[in-house]
Amino acid sequence: MCPIPGCGYRGFTGWWSGHFLTNHNSDGLRFSYGQCFDVSLEMSVPFLVLLAEDDHLFIFINKNVIPFGHALSVCCLRTGNLNWNFLYEMRATSKGNTKNSLQLKASVTNTREWRGLNPTEVFLLVPYAFSKSSKLTLNVSIERVADVK
Repeated sequence: MCPIPGCGYRGFTGWWSGHFLTNHNSDGLRFSYGQCFDVSLEMSVPFLVLLAEDDHLFIFINKNVIPFGHALSVCCLRTGNLNWNFLYEMRATSKGNTKNSLQLKASVTNTREWRGLNPTEVFLLVPYAFSKSSKLTLNVSIERVADVK
């Protein structure tokens, strides 16, 4: 089921990117593999849609974990064709003290269907006190790596 509130799309995973490009183009952030991009995240927003240059669909998850902070992670909605693996890196810098930053490098979790806002096995925990505002800006990069088997 489509994660955008109010959208009732229930399609097969292989067409998620097409669905988002057709119906939610303004809701997604386009990016190119291997290039850093900024994600400006309202802390109340539970996820952002990231569309890669090859139309792979990624979900940037923001799970509020009371009383600790926000668990941030990335998953990819895709079919069983797993010829590619994806790695991501994200860095959050404190607005209160720019010398303080939190960083994570991890493999993107692949999923065939959207099952709601659950952080992946690996996530970056950003404590509430780290961001002095309701918005957090993160520097993110996602890389595509050929699966060698």
